[in-house]
Amino acid sequence: MNIMIVDDEQLIRRHLAELKEWEQIGCSIVGEAANGEEALQLAHQCKPDLVISDIRMPIMDGIQFAGAMRSLYPNTHIIFISAYHDFVYAKQALKLGAADFITKPIDLNELIDAVELIMQGVSRANTDDRMQQEKMVRVLLSDKPDLAELKKLAGWTEVAGKQTMMLSIEVDNIDLAGSVSEPPSLLMLREKVCHVMNVYPYPYWTCMNRRGVYLIVFQPDQPLGDMKSDSMKISRDIVSRAKSSFDHSISIGISRLLPSVELLRSGLEDIQECLDYRMLLGKGSIISGETLSSIRDETGKKDEVNVAKLLDILPGGDREMIMSFLRSVYREMLAKGLGKTQVQHYAIEIMERAERLLDGYEQPNGKEERIETHKIILSYDILSDLMKFLERKLIEIAEKVANYNKQSVHVVIRNVMQYLEAHYREEITLVSLSKALCINHSYLSRFIKKETGINFRDLLWRTRIGKAQKLLEETETKSFQIAYDVGFKDPSHFSQLFKQIVGASPTEYRERHLQEARKTKVNSGTVK
Repeated sequence: MNIMIVDDEQLIRRHLAELKEWEQIGCSIVGEAANGEEALQLAHQCKPDLVISDIRMPIMDGIQFAGAMRSLYPNTHIIFISAYHDFVYAKQALKLGAADFITKPIDLNELIDAVELIMQGVSRANTDDRMQQEKMVRVLLSDKPDLAELKKLAGWTEVAGKQTMMLSIEVDNIDLAGSVSEPPSLLMLREKVCHVMNVYPYPYWTCMNRRGVYLIVFQPDQPLGDMKSDSMKISRDIVSRAKSSFDHSISIGISRLLPSVELLRSGLEDIQECLDYRMLLGKGSIISGETLSSIRDETGKKDEVNVAKLLDILPGGDREMIMSFLRSVYREMLAKGLGKTQVQHYAIEIMERAERLLDGYEQPNGKEERIETHKIILSYDILSDLMKFLERKLIEIAEKVANYNKQSVHVVIRNVMQYLEAHYREEITLVSLSKALCINHSYLSRFIKKETGINFRDLLWRTRIGKAQKLLEETETKSFQIAYDVGFKDPSHFSQLFKQIVGASPTEYRERHLQEARKTKVNSGTVK
């Protein structure tokens, strides 16, 4: 196998090129380049079977180079190496069909193993044959398959018209690969699939895609078993092998039995629906199109999930209540058999409600941060993992809200009193007050009771009665008019409350105040 090394660090480039192991495994180094642009020019001359390339390079980085190579030389394999342990570029590398992804400092054994895997794939099924298979799969999965083109391809006549089943072996949560874990080797996954298939009597194709591997199984000329039941056995064997020797969990969607391979696109639609249901079933799921139909019949109507009570829970900062809320949402989603899109919709709604609550305490976060959170939500394939992510985010928001409350108890009370002082004449409700202060009304009600010892209504009445006392002391306005002036609509209700709070009726209070004022004047010698 001819190999080209691409790395802007000369020491690394030379070290890789001079490894004695290349000769031992039957490989030759046919070129070296310091960046993608130089490598692209060199590839025209040396025609490498495999490129081992750094990702971060000047002039043209590894991602741009891989995109160009994929267009010009689709048969060339690429192994990426990178010093970035957060795998920022892993998703792009996977989308471009990278055979593997290895981090610096390079483990030479890991690198040699990856190269040998590629060589084994090439020797087991001739590269041209595999490329023909992948080309046929892509034609069959296109919007309008060109059957005339298929007839020209080698191997088509052997499978045309045969009963077929399509399996999609996907890495769980692969859209998060590169941000929370090391990206998977899809090449290694394909090898696991092939090892399993080699013990079954079915002709098959494999085709790598950005989420995993498609497996197309054909009915042999002399049927030896039931394809439907065997597809489940094959799937269980693949999942079992992956658990023991693959670093990522996988799930498998199985199409219905297709009358012929020409209907492969409808099989793809089957398995996409199956793998969407993985959101509820969890990692390592195996689900077939027929099983999915029966599950949907049982779940029936999908009612809405209640997420409204979240706003009553978050301000308290109680972790257990938050987790209890999420557990109830989780159970509802499972019971109602919600699809992936519906689950994601409710998850985003939960986050938006929490974010709006936090906005009442601090300046809203940048849109970019919230968009990124929503993107992460949409990246989850597994409901239990999504719920863990929501739990972390909600607890984080709840702790922020709790901290704001601890730090600003006196500020909130001051703001409440200032608002009542300024608006006591108006018709104030707890809801209108909470809106004015940008605080949840249920939380504000509990807060006022806790900090003042009385509820909001009593606090408002006491404020109004206090204003009435001043007017009775300083003016000759009739008490019924004072009642209206301080915000009461019913003078008799005002009089009852006044006596209850002050201990005297408005008239008695005014008379008592006048008597005390006269005594004060007498004692001071101002009255003769």
